[in-house]
Amino acid sequence: FYEMISGHRRLFAVNQIGLDKIPAVVKEYSDDEAVLAMVDSNLQREELLVSERARAFSQRYEACKHQGRKGGYVLDEIGDSVGENRKQIQRYIWIARLLDELLDMVDIKKLGFCQGVDISFLTKEEQAAVLLEMKMNEVKMSLKQSALLKKLSQENALSNEKIREILSKPLLVKRTFSMNESKINSYFDERYSSEDIKKVIYNLLDQWKQGVN
Repeated sequence: FYEMISGHRRLFAVNQIGLDKIPAVVKEYSDDEAVLAMVDSNLQREELLVSERARAFSQRYEACKHQGRKGGYVLDEIGDSVGENRKQIQRYIWIARLLDELLDMVDIKKLGFCQGVDISFLTKEEQAAVLLEMKMNEVKMSLKQSALLKKLSQENALSNEKIREILSKPLLVKRTFSMNESKINSYFDERYSSEDIKKVIYNLLDQWKQGVN
């Protein structure tokens, strides 16, 4: 039997206008060769979603490995063909392991790409629990949260309760802050004491905060 490797959109288009014949090139391929041809054809499209690139790279990687080619060489080869480095290709392959709904979230930017890479290291059951929590509470996951989820999963210490705890509140980021004394002094003459300067700065910050809110 014959299987279409590429041209599905063109076939749909000609069917819509009533044509029953189209020109075609018939080639004999092994299963792996067919996958590679299909992936290469898909990657020629100008606009690709993250999910489409991820699945295409993953399919090509697995097909090449099945042919006995080394993984590192395959990553370089894929990268060269699409103008990406090996590490980015590897990230796409990792992110292809996400549940479909999580990968859809990456496409529509409800889940960041780097966060998606972290979550791809979770088991399918853990991913399902993360997805449920994100949908129920409209969570926007931070990198700090995704990194912690990945770490706990790799330590076999990630429970549903822990997922809920991590995603229920944003993780605070420790901040250090200093001000240049000379720069501050340039705004005030000798009449202002240190306490006076603090009061002015705090008052200005209060005004700024009210304007932002």
